Amino acid sequence: MTPRVTPVPAFSLRRALVAAVASVAVLVGLAAAPAGALILSPDGAGVERPRADFRALTANLHEGTGRELAQLRHVLRPRPDVVLLQEADGLSLRRALRRLGLARSYTVVQGTARGSARAETALLVKSSTFQVRASGVRLGYRHRPAQPDARYLAWARLRGPDGARVAVVSLHLPHHPFKKAAQRTAYQQMGRSYLRLVADLRRSGHAVLTGGDWNQDLAHEYRADWDPRSLIRAAGLRTNWVRPASACAGGTHRGPGAVDGFGFRQPALRLVAQGCLARRHSDHTPVWADFRFRARPRP
Repeated sequence: MTPRVTPVPAFSLRRALVAAVASVAVLVGLAAAPAGALILSPDGAGVERPRADFRALTANLHEGTGRELAQLRHVLRPRPDVVLLQEADGLSLRRALRRLGLARSYTVVQGTARGSARAETALLVKSSTFQVRASGVRLGYRHRPAQPDARYLAWARLRGPDGARVAVVSLHLPHHPFKKAAQRTAYQQMGRSYLRLVADLRRSGHAVLTGGDWNQDLAHEYRADWDPRSLIRAAGLRTNWVRPASACAGGTHRGPGAVDGFGFRQPALRLVAQGCLARRHSDHTPVWADFRFRARPRP
């Protein structure tokens, strides 16, 4: 008896081919990721996200455009646990949170008044996830004592679930350091301030997470001892970026590079997932990352 062969419909073959291509794309993304990290599409669709202890998000609000509040609403929509902001001096964040109905949801770390250089970098900390135990802003650089051109590092020491401790730093490094000598000097000065601050926070026994707008590609080796990757390594941290388009297709600013991202301490923090929000009201793409604390031995 001749066995009966059931023909496979063409649409089933097409579905199988699409599924195979999608699987390969996910595997390629995983191969480009840091150890232990899962690369997701910008909205995370189609990939199951592993359990994380908290989500951090860094975003540049693009001060002076009049769209800062809209950008803040956009980055807070997924309710991240820690938000690292740059160009935030165009807003009073406490007033902005009241307008968004989120005044009780987040604790604000922002220096002095709106419009001040001390308010340019800031942190928002989700009250239901972390307690802010200490916070402040530290001078990053100033060209000359009387010159208003200065930037600061916003920092906070947090207490989280089960007593876990993490220190967070938001930064905005100067642009064009390879093109302008004055900007290079400022970048180097702010890099030294960054290293001193991270060293102080590490001595306090906290896991350290830093992030923001580095104004140079975090995935590129510049072969300078003051570029972003060199600073992150010198601080005893690692970056979330391996390749520039590994999670944010097209880069995070003008061009293909990833100028927005994180430096974090392993093994105290483990990166389990990362991705980007859509670019909406700023010239930067918000970048998020999910972390887990290192498991502590049971008593």
